Amino acid sequence: MTLFRNLGPFRTTAIGHGEMPLTIENNRGHEVGIETLHASLDAGCR
Repeated sequence: MTLFRNLGPFRTTAIGHGEMPLTIENNRGHEVGIETLHASLDAGCR
């Protein structure tokens, strides 16, 4: 079950993807970022 929250005029999932660390320190590369995002989507985060 995916939980949603209202954030101003937007409706979003209560749990995010957690991708910010992939774009700042210790960048793990494009492929790892894509794999992580796919795993997050497969787990139900939208």
